[in-house]
This record gives sequence, C-alpha cells and structure tokens, in this order.
Amino acid sequence: MKTRIITLLFVATCAVLPLAHADTGALTLRFTSPLWNGASVPSGQQCAKLGGSAATPGLNVFDVPAGTAFLQVAFSERNGLDNGGMGRLLYATVKGAASAQIPSVPAQGPLPAGLKSLGARDGSIYSAPCVKGNHYYLTVRALAADGSSTLAEGRLDMGRLP
Repeated sequence: MKTRIITLLFVATCAVLPLAHADTGALTLRFTSPLWNGASVPSGQQCAKLGGSAATPGLNVFDVPAGTAFLQVAFSERNGLDNGGMGRLLYATVKGAASAQIPSVPAQGPLPAGLKSLGARDGSIYSAPCVKGNHYYLTVRALAADGSSTLAEGRLDMGRLP
C-alpha cells in the first residue's frame, strides 16, 4: 500500500511539472518599442486586410545561455495559428553574447542582416494579427549550433487585436 501511495504521488507530481522545459533555461524578453505593451496589438500592426502595414515587434533578449548559435522567434495566435503559424524567424547570435536585439521585420519586405525567414503558413515572412478579439504571442528559443537543441526558451504576449 505504501508503495502505491508513493507511486501515485510521484505520478501526480510529474503531471504538474512542465517536463518539456525541465532541461532548458528561461530567456527574458522585452519589446524594444513601448507601443507593444502585451495588452493590445498596437494600431497599424494588424494585417493589410484590416488597414495595417504590420511588422513584427523588435525584441531585446536577455539571459542567452552559453553555446547559443541562433534565436528562433515564432509568432502565434492563441487558439488559431499556434506553433509559429504566423511566421518564424531565425536570428544568428554573436558567439558568447548574453543578450541580443532582434530588429522589427516588415510583414512583406526585405529582411535585416542576420535574420532568416522560416515562413508563415500563408507563405509570407510574417502573417500579422488579423482576427479582431484574438490574442497573439511569440516564443523565442535559444538553439545550439546543431539548430535542434533548445538551450532556453521564453514567451511574450503581443496582446489582443482590438
């Protein structure tokens, strides 16, 4: 009986822990522009269909672990285009840097040096917020040189589209 209780407690504890992030660190993320406040998507940063000329928010990334070669930024819509469906960017970091600044990128247009588009589901660089009332967020993953090992991760709310 005692073994069963211990086993149940262990299983219950494991179910609550964020196992996917157990071996990774946490990145600290901040917007470079005060217009992005995490509560609402700034005016003009919505899709062209809604009258915007959108660009991704610029980001300051802190607590970048040693061994990071790339920062992958994935833009998502909660309950919609999750898992980077709005676009993903790959930023080459400076070796040994503990922080990075990722510039804003226009939804349609040239990419700044050091950035590569991994695309959005619609084939664009970045598919801007386009559903009024929906919430948008981004995740940043610090990747090792192999491009697949995640060393740290962070998430930042972009806000709700009014």
